[in-house]
Amino acid sequence: MKIALFLISLILFPIFSFAQDGEKEYKEALEYSKNKKYKKALKSIDKAIAYDEKEVYIIEKTSLLIATGSTRKEVIKYLNSIIDLDNPSPILLQRRGYEFLNIYEYQDAILDYTDALKYAKNDSLKASY
Repeated sequence: MKIALFLISLILFPIFSFAQDGEKEYKEALEYSKNKKYKKALKSIDKAIAYDEKEVYIIEKTSLLIATGSTRKEVIKYLNSIIDLDNPSPILLQRRGYEFLNIYEYQDAILDYTDALKYAKNDSLKASY
């Protein structure tokens, strides 16, 4: 019994550790961003994403990419590489739609906003439109 608990703890410890590390890096990125140290923030958010591809981390990265001089098209390209076509994230679709809107590609923006509504699992996203 003790051996089983020990083995389970060995399996779960790295998972818990990665979650903490991702949150730590994310909070560090927010702090750097608040102080307008965008390149350092981008490095921290990349580390957070390496631990866990949470949507909030990805959204923060898109903001940091813009702050560090990336074009909207580069941000769209990044989001294209992240969005899972089999199970798309409504939040990431909404963000990509927003980026399309900013470069006046209205048809693509409408498609992403429509898909975001379609794939939303609850009405909270629908309420924001």
